[in-house]
Amino acid sequence: IGRSTAGAIARFCFQIPAPILDGNVRRVFARLVCLPDPEDSAKAVKMLWAMAEECVSRREPGIYNQALMDLGAMVCTRSSPHCEKCPVRSFCKAHEQGQTDRYPVPKVKKPLPLIERSMILYRVGDRVLLVHREGKGVWRGLWSLPEADEIPPNAQMVGEFSHRFTHYALHARVFSVPVGRRTASEIPDGRWVSRQE
Repeated sequence: IGRSTAGAIARFCFQIPAPILDGNVRRVFARLVCLPDPEDSAKAVKMLWAMAEECVSRREPGIYNQALMDLGAMVCTRSSPHCEKCPVRSFCKAHEQGQTDRYPVPKVKKPLPLIERSMILYRVGDRVLLVHREGKGVWRGLWSLPEADEIPPNAQMVGEFSHRFTHYALHARVFSVPVGRRTASEIPDGRWVSRQE
């Protein structure tokens, strides 16, 4: 389990003064001090944990941490925070500067790596060849057009598509290859299905 969950067990089950740092608490602390770094950066996480440890109540850790989570969930909300109701606004730097909308600093989004693929469309009448995907990856176990590292001679590009996954972007070009001139060894194992299927 993570540090925050371990702290919750320590607090609520054994009244040990352990800090919490869920998303709502991060936001409260980031606004209190106008944290200049994205809240998920190593530097920010280290600073936020130090603040959480310093501030946790020694007498009532469970009540304090629950109140802190509720403050972030209901008052110091991500958009349109209710500063007029906030019990800590008098020492909140973001409120003082009128910049609550700037904190926490947004995460830096890394550009997705682009993966280029070539897919082959083998056709016989109204049937096309699909192969069963094996190995690792998001398409494992699915059926798709076969991929090729090299485009066969006399292949003709008939389309392309792009798709964004969580960790990468895919751009695929689809090439039609006449089957009549191919030998059985040149065509991958798969399943011939009708276009309707």
